[in-house]
Amino acid sequence: MKKALLLFLLFAEHLVLGQFVDDSTKNVYSASTTFFTTERFIKNNLPNPYQNPDTTVYLDEKYSRVDASNRELQHLGFLGSAILDNRFETDSEPGRTFGFNGYDPYFRSIDDIKYYDTKSPFMDVGVVFGGENRSKIDFGFSRNVNENWNLGFDINRITADKQIAKTGVGDRATESVSFDFYSHYEHKKVPYEVAFSFLSLKHEVAEIGGVFVEEDATRADFYLYQDATTQLQDATTRDQRSRFHIYHQYNLGSGFQIYHQLDRTNQEFDFVDFAETDTTKYYAFYPMFNIDNDTTRENGIYSSTVNEAGLKGDIRGAFYRFYVKQRSLIYNTKFTIEEAVGETYLGTYLRFNWQDKFVVTGIGELSNEGFYKLKGELASDLISVSYSSLRASPSFQALNYEGNHHNWENSFRPIFTNTIRGQLNLQKGGISISPKVSVTTINNYVYIDAAQVIAQTSDALLITKVGGSINFEFLRGLFRKNENEAFRFENEVVINSVSKKEEKFIKVPAVQYNGRFFWRGLWFENAVPVEVGTDFYFRSSFRGKSFDPVISQFYLQDEIRLRNYFAVDIFVNMKIRNLTTFIKWTHINQQSNDGYLASPFYPGQKAITDFGVRWLFFD
Repeated sequence: MKKALLLFLLFAEHLVLGQFVDDSTKNVYSASTTFFTTERFIKNNLPNPYQNPDTTVYLDEKYSRVDASNRELQHLGFLGSAILDNRFETDSEPGRTFGFNGYDPYFRSIDDIKYYDTKSPFMDVGVVFGGENRSKIDFGFSRNVNENWNLGFDINRITADKQIAKTGVGDRATESVSFDFYSHYEHKKVPYEVAFSFLSLKHEVAEIGGVFVEEDATRADFYLYQDATTQLQDATTRDQRSRFHIYHQYNLGSGFQIYHQLDRTNQEFDFVDFAETDTTKYYAFYPMFNIDNDTTRENGIYSSTVNEAGLKGDIRGAFYRFYVKQRSLIYNTKFTIEEAVGETYLGTYLRFNWQDKFVVTGIGELSNEGFYKLKGELASDLISVSYSSLRASPSFQALNYEGNHHNWENSFRPIFTNTIRGQLNLQKGGISISPKVSVTTINNYVYIDAAQVIAQTSDALLITKVGGSINFEFLRGLFRKNENEAFRFENEVVINSVSKKEEKFIKVPAVQYNGRFFWRGLWFENAVPVEVGTDFYFRSSFRGKSFDPVISQFYLQDEIRLRNYFAVDIFVNMKIRNLTTFIKWTHINQQSNDGYLASPFYPGQKAITDFGVRWLFFD
């Protein structure tokens, strides 16, 4: 198999024409002459802002958003499905948001946009050929117009055929396309810098509502896959978004810079379903009918315009940033009167680096309506501790929504979240241990109950997470006496603790485990880096939330307990020159007519083979 892979990669590499070479036929440009930064580094004057592209094969097989999160995210079991983040982060926006957020992870944040300094035209091409007609394509192009001005664009596409009740090749579960264009300019003489980006996403999903089973269903009835019957037959979601963004700054002198940032974001959410195919299942799936008994057409529109201006600078090892931010928001649904809201914030970001031994960071933001976020963090090589607090508005959708299957108008209290986190980083020889703990309290938690009605708790909820990682590296140079070759066993455990009171509202597995056992080394006369190994995942049983595609939200349910399961993947990651590739056999331990539920009524990905290639072109 090694020889077959090498021959393929050599053949593919020789298809690359027109590489820029010098008189010695050596490539002049490479990853070491290509750099990128993100706005987080520019805006906060972080040290070492420019990095080289990652050309390693480490974790290449974890190409999906769910796998990359170590499966902490609840999802619906297929590529491009809706995602629920149960990590209770406090870094989110304290002000009003749209609320149709099932597909938020597919809309890249501002800090996901990379601004390059390429020295030469640069292309980054990644393609995943998944089994059962699934694919993921990532294409990026960037080039410098001159030494101070770079521009580029990215195209990302996800397609996946249904794994449940597929009628044939091309019967799509997901079709998603995003495009971004960006530019970064730094004036040669004037101390002025500007970064611009435009991002557009169109994410379309065939909503199946999960598998349909009878009341006396056996376990095998949930895992018929292509032969299964779905609860919905003609339902589709379209989530379309765009964002225009510009950031620019001017250096006034020693320790003083002024900056301005403008963001214009638009989102339109559409859900359509017809009862023509099977009225029985159609009527059984939805909780109520307010407007139409045989057709559902839901639409939501949201736009935000955010202006931020401030003063920042570095003074004696400390960085400061003070700013004013204005948010202008518009919310409208098909059956709801348009709402327009303005929010004003005062904010600060402070950072102190003491002799490169530890960094102290403080973040604060307060709105004219009393919404705020605060975070303080101390980080060093040995330890990191943080405290964060968020007093956030419920979403527009939570406060006011009227549609065919939901109808509410609420005056919910602000959601109040506090989190304390701590982590140690210990290493000796080939062993590294990182224990961690977090304690989160939530007051006025907003949830959707089993009747699919939105509500708010009156009591405080407590969630405790204990765990961490322990990694072993051993048997260095066992085969070739080369220290670059070794076995690694990486382990991460998260133990979620909630009381009986919290368990009514907080639905997370008590135990989650991620493992990765692999051999890392070099093949073919130490010329080809490779990783060969297995990924493990275990999740204990819990009553996970169900998904409501009409409002793109997960809600509580007591009908099904998602049983515990253990999944195993096998992978080979490999690199030759500027091309990396992987092959992965997913869920190889799955038995016939068996599996696991990723969410209630949604089977997880069945056993399948994926193959991926990433190619870097430097001219």
